[in-house]
Amino acid sequence: MNIRSKITGILVVSSLILIAIGVGVGYFWGFDLLRNTIGENQTKIAKLTTGAIERIINEEIADIELYISHSLRIEEVEKANATYEKRDRDSINQYFTQIDKEWALATENNPLIKEYLDTLASKRLRAIVGMDTGISEIFLTDKFGGLVASSGKTSDFYQADEKWWQEAFAGGQGKVSIQDIEFDESSKVLSLPIASPIRNHLGKVIGVCKAVLDVNRLFEPLEAVRIGKTGHSSLLDGKGYVLFHEGIKPLREKLFGEKDFKKLKDTKKDGWIVTQSFLEPGVQQLISYALVEYPMLLQKGMYWRVCIAQEAKEVFLPLKRLMGQLLALILVLLAVLLVLAYIFSGIFVKPIKRLQEGVERIGDGDLDYQVKIKTGDEIEEFADSFNNMVGNLKKTTTSINSLNKEIENREKVEMALVVAKREIAEAAEIKTKFASIASHEVRGALANVYESLKLVLDGLTGKLNDKQRHFLNMAKEELSRINRLTSDILDFQKFVSGKMKFNFQKNNINTAVKEIHKTIHSLAEQKGLYFKLNLKKDMPDSEFDKDKIIQVLVNLINNAVKFTKKGGITLSTASEGNFIQVTVQDTGYGIKKEDLPELFKTFMQLKTTKEKGTGLGLSICKEITDGHKGKIWAESDFGKGSAFHFILPVKERRSAA
Repeated sequence: MNIRSKITGILVVSSLILIAIGVGVGYFWGFDLLRNTIGENQTKIAKLTTGAIERIINEEIADIELYISHSLRIEEVEKANATYEKRDRDSINQYFTQIDKEWALATENNPLIKEYLDTLASKRLRAIVGMDTGISEIFLTDKFGGLVASSGKTSDFYQADEKWWQEAFAGGQGKVSIQDIEFDESSKVLSLPIASPIRNHLGKVIGVCKAVLDVNRLFEPLEAVRIGKTGHSSLLDGKGYVLFHEGIKPLREKLFGEKDFKKLKDTKKDGWIVTQSFLEPGVQQLISYALVEYPMLLQKGMYWRVCIAQEAKEVFLPLKRLMGQLLALILVLLAVLLVLAYIFSGIFVKPIKRLQEGVERIGDGDLDYQVKIKTGDEIEEFADSFNNMVGNLKKTTTSINSLNKEIENREKVEMALVVAKREIAEAAEIKTKFASIASHEVRGALANVYESLKLVLDGLTGKLNDKQRHFLNMAKEELSRINRLTSDILDFQKFVSGKMKFNFQKNNINTAVKEIHKTIHSLAEQKGLYFKLNLKKDMPDSEFDKDKIIQVLVNLINNAVKFTKKGGITLSTASEGNFIQVTVQDTGYGIKKEDLPELFKTFMQLKTTKEKGTGLGLSICKEITDGHKGKIWAESDFGKGSAFHFILPVKERRSAA
């Protein structure tokens, strides 16, 4: 395996290993973060839904109390109570026993039924049921439990032996009573019974009103919950039976297995779990749940829970798609890295091969051969020394009288060739060190990404907040640095080959400046620098390639942030005549006067700071402004800061070029 293959292999393999580790760890933590985020969000939705159920119950209770506060209904109840004033308790009980039997056997056309259902109060109650879709039945009783008025024929006439009546009357104290969901025999609907005491104008309890609340009214918020294709809501009672679930009859099925429901019941807190569906065996679901914390329900031990269930494969589908896209991107990056590694390795190997060819040609006796290497480094110096040595050798071999000396010199040449081979090996070692350094740089960047993600995903910063975004931005900046390196090289190659194309369109420079300020101001803030805008109003529109000009701004602002420790950056715009001007000014290190003429040359890097880059950024900026028939230049006061200016023509000038 030759040196070029080794360099290429080292770079590609080391990058592949680090990327694979980063992607694997990122997927694991991303999966956990997504699961927690979605579980918490759906728990919040479940909690909001419980609030909607509680509001509906409160609204219906308020409506019932409003209905029974009408003077007509109070008068009807007091009139019924007055009929018992001359009776003793035994006669009253006998009356209720007799009329209860007759009531149960009577049809709706029976005079007994009509006596109670044809009254003005009963007709009004029927009107209420017709108007309020949440109430399927409503009726009034007197203080002894006897029926006074009703929206329809009730199953019983006497109600004082019912639990709801006793709780609502409360020995004359009166309080609202709610019973568990049941099938109401009178209205023939699944209902939530609500009983409220009837009070006269003095506040005294004179009877009880029972309203049968159709549970479909409670289920309206549940029916509205739809998440994706499989996400839906359910309502469970305290024993785990389904009160509401799409396609399932109430009180017949359970949503959880005994083990999961026991865990849910014991915690009595809101939360979420990932478990096998009890209703659909083999289907993994993420189920979030929240307790309906309505006081009257909790007092009766009615622990209802709203559950939001969604298939796990749908929940985590975005993450799988993201990982697929990330893997595709990694493959593209690896292909680009392979090409770049092959190109850069060729740059280092090519002069060494020329030296090798020179040694072989001269060793075969061709003393006129010259090794031509222009690399500007130690290899070029070595080639020049080698050519001088060969020239001296040629002079010595032209003298017949100094044949013995020539032989001696040949031996020296052979020794020099040995030294040359050793120096060639040393040059190869230099190349290998470069590969190691390049690999270390890649590894260092990815390690920073890894550590930043680890801090966030280990939960050391808590929930997703500003700190988490800070560390994620660190990871993003490291990846951006690698991306910028690759982009600079590719852009430079395009400029050199003349393949760079411009998309000239009418734009406003202030709009472009505001966009870049919005996206990059956090970079300055992370270093404690200010980043101000000083934009001239009413800047004229001009034709330029917005993406390329933003690239120029990004390069200039990144350099300003990089070379500034205190103070900050000011981004200004101005216009004069046929030109618009943009200035990026900083309070950084500054640039020496003698370095300014060389600033925009390819691979130019200042030696006044420790900050390093590719040396291509400013040369690319110059190529872009030149392509716009514009100009870029720099001004600096060394030690106090620098200002980079570029101008663009307002009117089209390319056709004249």
